[in-house]
Amino acid sequence: MKKILYSINIALVVSTFISLLCYSIFSLNWLGILSTNLIIALAGYNLALVFKLKSKRNWLSAIFIVVGILLALIGNVFIVKAPYAFFVLLSLSEIALVVALLLNSKFSWWDIAYMGVIALPTLLLVNLSPMFGFAGVGNRLLVSLLMLAISCLLGLAIAHLIKKQNAFNILFSIVAFFNYIYGLGLTILKQSNVTHVIAPIVNIAFYVLLFLFGATIIFINSDLKISPVRVKTKNNVINVVNIFLVTILVGYTLVSNFIAFNFVSAKIYKDEFLNKVNNNLNIPLVEITTQNNEEPQNKVDYVNCSFKISNCENEEDNFSVPMTKNYEDEGCVGIRLRGNSTMKARKRPYRIKFDEKQSFFGLKANKSWVLLADYYDQSYIRNYAAFTLADEFDNLDFSPTPHHVALVINDEFKGLYLLCEQMDEKKGRANVDEDFDVSVDKDFPFFVEMDLYAYKEGVTGIDNFYVESVNNHVEIKYPEADERYATETSDIVYDYIYEYINAVFTTLTTNEKVNVSFRDTAVGFEDLVDVDSAIDYYLVNEIMLNTDNPYKSIYFHKTKDGKMEFGPIWDFDFSMTTKLVAPYDKSYSEDSNVLWIAQNSAIFNKLFENETFYNSVATRYNEKKNVIIQTCNMLKEYKDTIDTVALIDAKMWHGTTGEFQYDMQYDYVRLFLMDRCTYLSDVFAKMHTEFLELI
Repeated sequence: MKKILYSINIALVVSTFISLLCYSIFSLNWLGILSTNLIIALAGYNLALVFKLKSKRNWLSAIFIVVGILLALIGNVFIVKAPYAFFVLLSLSEIALVVALLLNSKFSWWDIAYMGVIALPTLLLVNLSPMFGFAGVGNRLLVSLLMLAISCLLGLAIAHLIKKQNAFNILFSIVAFFNYIYGLGLTILKQSNVTHVIAPIVNIAFYVLLFLFGATIIFINSDLKISPVRVKTKNNVINVVNIFLVTILVGYTLVSNFIAFNFVSAKIYKDEFLNKVNNNLNIPLVEITTQNNEEPQNKVDYVNCSFKISNCENEEDNFSVPMTKNYEDEGCVGIRLRGNSTMKARKRPYRIKFDEKQSFFGLKANKSWVLLADYYDQSYIRNYAAFTLADEFDNLDFSPTPHHVALVINDEFKGLYLLCEQMDEKKGRANVDEDFDVSVDKDFPFFVEMDLYAYKEGVTGIDNFYVESVNNHVEIKYPEADERYATETSDIVYDYIYEYINAVFTTLTTNEKVNVSFRDTAVGFEDLVDVDSAIDYYLVNEIMLNTDNPYKSIYFHKTKDGKMEFGPIWDFDFSMTTKLVAPYDKSYSEDSNVLWIAQNSAIFNKLFENETFYNSVATRYNEKKNVIIQTCNMLKEYKDTIDTVALIDAKMWHGTTGEFQYDMQYDYVRLFLMDRCTYLSDVFAKMHTEFLELI
């Protein structure tokens, strides 16, 4: 009978390990429920054994086991609808069970405290970490180093409790170190384009070996003897099985987020994707095939490719361009990476360039278009909402027109992308691409971007320059150096742009007119800038609380004979929060009650010192505030359009919590805009002096 009971216990341990492993890999809810119930069964069995031991701690250990079982049972209720609650309850359940197991052991109170100080906070912290995700290689590296330290400490602590022998301490530390190597190995393996078939197999094989290695160490260093004839143990069986459970739980929590955030994003191919949406795709499908299936590597070199867009609502928008020549020889289509910080994300944004102008969705035909990944925005609609909102502000000459598409590259589904215009000077965009003569003209067209990191683009003094009055850098997008008819000793257009931009911000910060070479009389800010465009530009960025805007992605453009205008708007994936929080909650509503742009932008902070400017902004806001509500209503209906593809993307790129984050973040955007409308309506009803107190 004893052998049967011991066999049941060990079988429960192994099955618990396997189900936890499978759940962490495949993220299936029924596997999570199975894992939780196996833990409950294992805990219940150990509860029965506890009462067979003559220990003064029986009653306390039993209480913790019962609490652990109850928490796990309650967690089952929340696993589908509220994953956050499930993670919290499962973590607390694990802690209760581990405490019970330690209380049931022969360890001293000192040993229990030693283990508890290290292990229990760690179990809670690491098991909750998938809720927050990872952002960037640097962050993942720091987390992995933290896990290494934690693993070694846990290994030493458990070894101290089991044997207090140096050799065993070393062996258990090796097991803990393998946990770290395993997690780090998953990250590396994912970056190696391992297929979605091979990845789980390698994953399971590695962890099975790791588990068997750890099991061997524990058995060797215990009095347990497995034999078909005789089992020469008593309480040691219970302790060894309990250590198994602790090891499994610690190992699982240490590596589960690596699995969830790396392997759930394994490759999905086109046919598999279409099956997932049941061939009911509500958005256009973009298919790109590159030459030799080569992946774009940087934002300089284009890779030759074919391009096809289908499933468009208007049949005339469906078209394809074949891959006929190398792009270096002026071929048909090329694809490369784009962006700065976004280019470093796992889901990468792209720029598409056609040899001949192409039109999407009735927009002005152009050669260059972009596919925004919106990786950091788990709602997928911050840019979409901002571009849609800006389209209603007619003092902005041009705002990007967003269209969500499902992107497939080399037969691999890449996710939900936003197809829109490239930020450039062409017609249908900034529209400042004009003929000029450096030998005659005094005024020139230009298109520039102000950005803290603009100095990294090209050569300073040719492609970019520093503006001291606002402590920022400017990159000249148009005309580029080879379009300015510059000589070795003279670059008249560069000098003009440099003088013009510096004059704009000198007059802004000093409130005084300045003399410039391109005017016969001294000029002030309003002589150089279209203030109406500044007002609309400010309002769109303030409504969206565009966190990055005071420092980067600030565009200006000017026709040859016109004033400099603000815009186009761009880059809203980090908008709507002063801190990178996850789901919308009323406790975060203080973010919607902040004048972020007015407070933090060196440009607008100075402009608001002028009462006339403030009154103009307040009047314009009241004219346009209904657009915010219209956008909220539109977004409520729009979710059905992208929902199916967005959920697949969310799980593919953001792991087990991705779908939940998408739903919460989508609601966050709508609710934020509603709160924002209420707050700004109150703000712009104030007197100028009252407004200044807010900034």
